[in-house]
Amino acid sequence: MLLGAAASLMPVSASAQNYKGSFELPYDVSWNGYNFAAGHYQIWTQTELSGAPFVHLQGPNGGATLQYAAHDNVVAEGNGKLILKQVDGGWAVEEFRTGESGKVYAFRVPKPRHAEIASTTGAAPREAIISIAGGQ
Repeated sequence: MLLGAAASLMPVSASAQNYKGSFELPYDVSWNGYNFAAGHYQIWTQTELSGAPFVHLQGPNGGATLQYAAHDNVVAEGNGKLILKQVDGGWAVEEFRTGESGKVYAFRVPKPRHAEIASTTGAAPREAIISIAGGQ
């Protein structure tokens, strides 16, 4: 009985960390409405008690907690990566893939301006892939 009373006094964890890695951004990017300068970043996901996962970033100019448009489970693959898309002459993060844990987080990307659409009709949008080191 004493063991049961002691167990009920132990704090309940408010969240669980699911993924952690680091990467170098070679460009300034827009990411879900935030602007991030080129540089070294830490990234991690954290699931809250409600079950809602959040994506967290820490970089040279501070940190941010990002919400995402959608997430999905996919076949696990090597290292994590960021998929960037070029829009209006700048770069935006479209997806964050966790690699071995098999999760894909999709983010809203700004729509191209009318002038860019007209000048690139029929051309595939430019993409860049940024590898994430140490993902777990």
